[in-house]
Amino acid sequence: MIELDRTRARTSAERGSREPQFSSLPPSLFRAFRDLAAARSGIQIRDGKETLVATRIAGRMGELGLDEPAAYLARLREDPSGVEMIRFLDALCTTFTGFYRDAEHFTLLASEAARRLSRGQQRMRVWCAATASGEEAYSTAMVLSEAVANTEVDYRVLATDLSTSALRTAIQGRYSQQQLTPVSERLRAKYFIPVPTDDGTSSTRFEVSQRLRERVSFARLNLAAPPFPIMAPFDVILCRNVMIYFDPQVRQRLLDELTRLLRPGGLLLVGHAETLSGLQHQLTPVQPSALRKPRVA
Repeated sequence: MIELDRTRARTSAERGSREPQFSSLPPSLFRAFRDLAAARSGIQIRDGKETLVATRIAGRMGELGLDEPAAYLARLREDPSGVEMIRFLDALCTTFTGFYRDAEHFTLLASEAARRLSRGQQRMRVWCAATASGEEAYSTAMVLSEAVANTEVDYRVLATDLSTSALRTAIQGRYSQQQLTPVSERLRAKYFIPVPTDDGTSSTRFEVSQRLRERVSFARLNLAAPPFPIMAPFDVILCRNVMIYFDPQVRQRLLDELTRLLRPGGLLLVGHAETLSGLQHQLTPVQPSALRKPRVA
């Protein structure tokens, strides 16, 4: 079961090597890689993305010493451990994020925490289902920390993602000054520690403080493969900008599982570009991209 404990990265360092020289994929190979990605992760890759897929897999092929995409496809299909499949999906994943991205969601999260606190709730659990490189999870933890300040409320954040490389960055918890631009100076001083860079330059990086780290747990999870081995329920689930990559059947299964893991009266936050149109659910809209699970009668 995935619990709200500290989870360490378990991936090994990757070898650097020359990337093979090819700019695109023939249609048959593109379809094979696309179908493999869909079957293993639910990710839908549109037609016309031959060059994108070629670029993404070239790095892994170089590390493996392979020059032909067909040889890499065979390696993926014959890999009994599944490790190379993880590397392949890592390469395909797009992990764009930022601190307090879609700020209105964090305003709503703060209000939700304050409302529950006023009702005497002493425990809050929040799940960031697609945390990418960690900014969403740490933003969530800061919001909760500020909301429950000077109280005994126990809050925890579970942060999951498909990409092991993104999770390594999240667990490391080091960000540049530019990445921290959305974080106020007060919160930066409170929750981050300036650290010297490894490359000897004068640019400063900031590391998440231990007081915040101990509230966040990271784990790898494939959202296209419910049911999930997760301790529930959650008061709030953030599953943003993920379902747009899935077909309707996968989206429906994911929505059903998110609803199951959500506490009655809990909030589900999705991406602004996402819609639940065509999906079956009993969630009640609170505001655009925010829905509440009905309370038990």
